[in-house]
Amino acid sequence: MLLSLGRDEQITIKRMQPKDFTGRKKVFSNTIKETYSFEIAVKNNKSIPVKIEILDQIPVSKQKEITVELEDKDGAIYNEDFGKLKWELEIPANQSKRVRFTYSVKYPKEKAVGTFRQ
Repeated sequence: MLLSLGRDEQITIKRMQPKDFTGRKKVFSNTIKETYSFEIAVKNNKSIPVKIEILDQIPVSKQKEITVELEDKDGAIYNEDFGKLKWELEIPANQSKRVRFTYSVKYPKEKAVGTFRQ
C-alpha cells in the first residue's frame, strides 16, 4: 500500500539539464542524433538518514525509424517498455546525492520530433 502524507520540507530535490551534456549532430546525411542528459540532486536536511525512491522517465518510440537509446542510467532500475527509471537511495543526515541519466534520440531529418527542452 502506497500512502503519501504530503511533501517533506526537509528534503529538497532539484532536476537540472547540464548544458555541456546536451548536443545535436548529424550521424549520416539524412539522420539526426540528439543527446540529452539530466541530473537530479537530492539533499537530506534532517538529522537522521532517509531512504528515498526517485522516479523519472525517458521517451519511448513506437516508430521504427525513430530510436531512443538509454546511454547512462547511473545505477537506476530501467523498465524498457515504459522508459521508467527508478533509483533507491539512502541519504545520510545533512548530506546530498546526485544521480544522472543520458539518452539519445535518432531520427530522419525530414521527421519532426517533439523533444523535451528545459
